[in-house]
Amino acid sequence: METYVVLDASGNIINRIVLTDATQWAPVAGESIMAETSGPMAIGGTYISGVYTAPASASVPAFPQTVASQDLIAQFTVADYSAITTAITANPSFGLLWSALQAQGGPMIVTNARFLAGWSALVTVLGQARMTAIASALNVTVT
Repeated sequence: METYVVLDASGNIINRIVLTDATQWAPVAGESIMAETSGPMAIGGTYISGVYTAPASASVPAFPQTVASQDLIAQFTVADYSAITTAITANPSFGLLWSALQAQGGPMIVTNARFLAGWSALVTVLGQARMTAIASALNVTVT
């Protein structure tokens, strides 16, 4: 068995395949195959005029940090909850944010404006030190 690269008409490596007998497989029109005789060649690279060029390393954007609402709520102590209920009774805006947190279905992106508004409200109610401890427990950075 031997590894081959599949090349398009421009010399772009579009696939890698393993064949026992290359004569038993034919690429589609406009494509060709070539044995990897000098080591592995990566999909996304090129093979033009006998010269292999590896693909440029693509930087993958980082997935945004998220928090599940139930994980955030699970961090609250009885004292936290008492402070929160006092705050939402006194401030309807806090009450709406609390309701939105409880109704949240999917993960919350920690850089989202709505999340940051809720976080800021919690900082106001519970204090920066407590919310920093919660962020640490959730392994997120909230700025």
